[in-house]
Amino acid sequence: MSLYEQTRKEFVDLLKMKGKIAKYSTALNREIMQTDVEWMNLSDLAKRARKTDEDSPQKNEITEKKESITGPTDLDLNPVKNRPNGFEEFDSESE
Repeated sequence: MSLYEQTRKEFVDLLKMKGKIAKYSTALNREIMQTDVEWMNLSDLAKRARKTDEDSPQKNEITEKKESITGPTDLDLNPVKNRPNGFEEFDSESE
């Protein structure tokens, strides 16, 4: 086979590979675009769900309950905090 025929054959093979690559590239780009659209739709749904959750009466009720639980209490949880040594004095003779 002459150099011309060999070069011509390799060129034809390269053109075939280029066609296959273009076909796969087009299919891949189509898949990427579909995936992007799906992600945008999911993102939009998530934003709507978050907004709905923020505006829901349940959310307000939960927030109120949380504030009532974490808010100030009437209980004195450290009754000996005014003692200088931090401990309640115990007199064994008086009891």
